[in-house]
Amino acid sequence: MRRTLITAGLCGLIVLAGCVPAAPITKQELASANYGAPMTQAQITASARQFFDGYLKDPYSAVYHWQPAQKGIITTSILEGRKHLAGYILDGVVNAKNSYGGYTGDEHFQLLVRDGTVIHASKEDPETGAMVTL
Repeated sequence: MRRTLITAGLCGLIVLAGCVPAAPITKQELASANYGAPMTQAQITASARQFFDGYLKDPYSAVYHWQPAQKGIITTSILEGRKHLAGYILDGVVNAKNSYGGYTGDEHFQLLVRDGTVIHASKEDPETGAMVTL
């Protein structure tokens, strides 16, 4: 009984810790952030397509709709240490074929690209609308 209570208490603390917001990004962090080498929209989307080549079952069927990329900083999840990562943020929608040959429907992704490499990727959970790290 005591072990169960301790386990439940620890699980509760972990859940509550996930609700704690990350420390805000300071002006100094913004000024000193490493966004990487300057990149064009075409270079950023090419990096994103290269990422999706390894992620999708049928990358050749993919239809992409990108928003303009912009410099920015994202904060990782508590499981990733709430790190602040800087680079070019690219939001977009991807629709590609699944294992059965049918299209999955539009899926919203957010990628962080730095120096031609996707360094962080997340996808919108269709049930909750929250972004989930890939």
